Amino acid sequence: MGASDDLHSGQSTFMLEMIETANITKYATSKSLVILDEIGRGTNTQEGLSIAWAVAEYLHDKIKAKTLFATHFYELTKLPEILKSAKNYQIAVKESQDKVIFLHKIIPGKSKSSFALYVAHLAGLNKEIIKRAGIILEEKEIENFKKTNLKDDRPAQITFREFKSEYPLYNEILSLTLDEITPIEALNKIYRWQKNLRAEKL
Repeated sequence: MGASDDLHSGQSTFMLEMIETANITKYATSKSLVILDEIGRGTNTQEGLSIAWAVAEYLHDKIKAKTLFATHFYELTKLPEILKSAKNYQIAVKESQDKVIFLHKIIPGKSKSSFALYVAHLAGLNKEIIKRAGIILEEKEIENFKKTNLKDDRPAQITFREFKSEYPLYNEILSLTLDEITPIEALNKIYRWQKNLRAEKL
């Protein structure tokens, strides 16, 4: 579903996907076999994920239909933890050095990757583009990790301007004359700064 559009009548791929999903959730019963592929991928990531999650919950809790729900939203692999009848399955692959072999088998569990970059390579996408995509992917993963693990939902990085406005010790650090300060004075200052920062829960 959602594999085509009808632009001449003003219906995008995502609009058709939502119409089809609406029909399924309206007419499916507990005796239905529902097959959904990539619900929510045609829009903003967080909105699409939210729709996909809600549809999966509705099919599980309200309709109770036998459902195959294919998705690249990795977050949805958490559903078996909260939906008693949900289970994860993945496409079996064999990784060998820089190659990926698709084994054309379905096995239990969640996949660690969609292998999108390798598929792009198989499709003949320019090596320079694939290399750059890999770098961007790594940067985004690091950025998301930092955001997830920082306390108080602080951003992964802050500018010196933001640091200056939020932490008064910025000016104190800049005003130090390092050639005139003794080691013990420096140690005492660092100790005091650390104590203050911990108090502010940086």
